[in-house]
Amino acid sequence: MSSATEFDYDHLNLEGCLQTPKHPTIDYARIQERPFSSCWTTWVSMGTYEATKDGDGPDGKRRTRASNKVGKSKSGGKAGILATIPERVEEDTLDHPSEIFFQFWATWVLNSYVGNKAGTEVANAEGGGLKPQNMKLFVRLTDFALYWNGKRYPLSAETSAEIRGLKLTFDAQTASDNLTPCRSVTGSTMKTIREWEATSSAMFLLESNPVAGGTNAICTIKPTLTRFHDNRTDLPLWSPEIVGTQGKRLGVARHGYSRLPGDLSTLAAPYYRCDRDKVINHTGGCVNDRAHRVFEMSEGKNPEFAEVTRHIKSALDPSVNGYTSPPLRPGHDWSKPEYPPTKYWNGSEQPKTIPGNWNVASSPPLNKRPAGTNSFNRNFFSNVEMHMDVGTTKMMHWSKTPATNYCKYYFRDQYPAAQNPEGMPWAGGRMRDTRLECDEYPFASTYQGAGGNGRGTGHYSIRAVNGGHNERHGNALKSFYDKYHVATHHAFWVSVVP
Repeated sequence: MSSATEFDYDHLNLEGCLQTPKHPTIDYARIQERPFSSCWTTWVSMGTYEATKDGDGPDGKRRTRASNKVGKSKSGGKAGILATIPERVEEDTLDHPSEIFFQFWATWVLNSYVGNKAGTEVANAEGGGLKPQNMKLFVRLTDFALYWNGKRYPLSAETSAEIRGLKLTFDAQTASDNLTPCRSVTGSTMKTIREWEATSSAMFLLESNPVAGGTNAICTIKPTLTRFHDNRTDLPLWSPEIVGTQGKRLGVARHGYSRLPGDLSTLAAPYYRCDRDKVINHTGGCVNDRAHRVFEMSEGKNPEFAEVTRHIKSALDPSVNGYTSPPLRPGHDWSKPEYPPTKYWNGSEQPKTIPGNWNVASSPPLNKRPAGTNSFNRNFFSNVEMHMDVGTTKMMHWSKTPATNYCKYYFRDQYPAAQNPEGMPWAGGRMRDTRLECDEYPFASTYQGAGGNGRGTGHYSIRAVNGGHNERHGNALKSFYDKYHVATHHAFWVSVVP
């Protein structure tokens, strides 16, 4: 498990963002999303057209497209570029001066952080002064040009002196969905085109202020060109995400703000979830919610906890999870864990709806519970008094002890023959690798565990597994939580791979 001084953010930089390959099927801006980083890069045109970068068109060619969403001011009039530039060019060079479009290449990278163990500064800070609730936005504007009659004309010192004196104002606009403060500390940056050409980059410091132990701050960041010269533009330099009903990113909507056909999706601007929660070795931080966090496991690659992986694979497969324990049958009262459903099959068993499967598009995510509350779920199948097969000749009763659990009932034949006076078997040896433990999925550390909404749910699975495998899988899950700062309520998925 990594220490607080060895945290790997996997941050992007502007140069790395510029190398982002185009998406094989989506002809929009080039975008990367990572848990602690986000980047966006594309041509931007002010006017009524947008032009793609060379090779970004669906046929591999450079194209222009109509875009009525770009270049409008708040008052509904044309952006200032159409009113300003024609005054600064020779009329005899243009057939239609009003059809000139101003174009540039925009790139930004947003990086976030997690705290050290105490939460007093960011991990790997080395005295930098950043707090875990800080974020940095790096912006670059380059390749300024005029575009008309299907041609692009780069600005030059000789022919475009006045145009290069026009001012562009960039701002990192912020908003919070739940009233927790989120703001840009730096404020806006206004530079002439000539100054942007000389120093193409700018940095913005952002901060959120979530309440310790309270609701996470949902900080929405909208990089925006707010003014062109003396005109208000509010030109968004970001792409709305199309987010499906299960929380998975389905793509981006850049040319028009439409949803996918027939999809009950929502549109989301770039947003980060900030908190002051302690997650294993780190306290507080901000995470890119548009980057999916997936806990991957493999029987072949992770033989040290293969028994747990096999269990989770079965639990996630609706074609076989109807045979997992405890069986799901109509009419059972799951709010009374002291009465487990009988282990003897009668044909009324049903498949279970178990969440968190990254490999199934319709599967909803798991959501992390607060640290130290795993017993809420485990108390629905362990450390509970048990009355089994009541009213039959097989009726048994086990007293409530820390060793009492459903696995000893459903998987009795896997346990040693030795048992206590009530007939409950012993788990095995003293060392974890020599005894059986009761593994559960969804994880006890999630809101989707056996406890459900507090009345229990039959949509979970337990299995007796080797204690060493269970311990090592638990450590791997903790490392995943720590590496990706999966804090309270944060969403994540699991993926079982070969």
